Amino acid sequence: MHESLINIRRAPYQSLSMLLIQVFVSFLVLAVASGTIFILALLNSVESEPKIIVYFKPLTAEATIFKVREYLVSSAQIADITYVDKMAAYALYKEQANGSQPLIDDTSPDIFPPSLEIKAKNATYLENIATYLQKQPDVDEVQYQKNTVTKLLSITNAIRWSIIAFVGYLALMTIVTLTTMTNFKIALRKEEIEIYELLGATSGYITKPFYTESYILTTVSGLIGSGLFVGGLFYLQPSLTTYLQGITKLSYTIYGQTLIVWPYHYLTVGVICGATLLLMLMISGVSTKLATRKYLV
Repeated sequence: MHESLINIRRAPYQSLSMLLIQVFVSFLVLAVASGTIFILALLNSVESEPKIIVYFKPLTAEATIFKVREYLVSSAQIADITYVDKMAAYALYKEQANGSQPLIDDTSPDIFPPSLEIKAKNATYLENIATYLQKQPDVDEVQYQKNTVTKLLSITNAIRWSIIAFVGYLALMTIVTLTTMTNFKIALRKEEIEIYELLGATSGYITKPFYTESYILTTVSGLIGSGLFVGGLFYLQPSLTTYLQGITKLSYTIYGQTLIVWPYHYLTVGVICGATLLLMLMISGVSTKLATRKYLV
């Protein structure tokens, strides 16, 4: 460790350049990752809004409707399902009639069909649910905004792939830059490396200091970038709270783990910072390997 710190000081401009570049990239990746998770959580919230309303024939028995409901619930694709019987539908009609007595007098609960209002856990499930309901003999009508859901899913996928492409570009740019900087360091220590080779030093012994230096700079830059990111979040928190006043809670599930996206939770911020630091360390390792590959067996 002490030797690595000395080597970092021996090439101050290259080390400082690597540090500043990684601080910038770390902060940018953190901002993009945080914004990405927020957007995906928001899109998931929007995706859960479209629902299917299935109307059954007026004479359909409640037992038949409940059987359909139980099947849908057991499919694990349903976020919420509400049964609206004839009386509830009639009460809703009277409410919407705004007290118009002629309209109310001309109707009775018997003419209103029972229905189920269904919200799926994910918008991709809506097509399968609608297809199943349309095949049921007691179903009279299935209302499903297919075009709206399809467009929404297309937008979501486009955003996901755009973000993946952007992060990939950042990673590639960082690898190229760090590889170039490490090559400069190797050139400055060319004679020293040749002496080690003449003395019979292994490739691992020669390249180990470069990996150590790289990981030290990456860790320091990651901590600085995380500090700037967290400080920026605290600074913008009042403004974001005002701007997002209508949004009470947003969450996003990754590999079965649910992260609270809004309001910002310390665990979510910690996961994002940790994942970004891990990504930067991987990029640093790849860059060092590319720069020192001629010394590897």
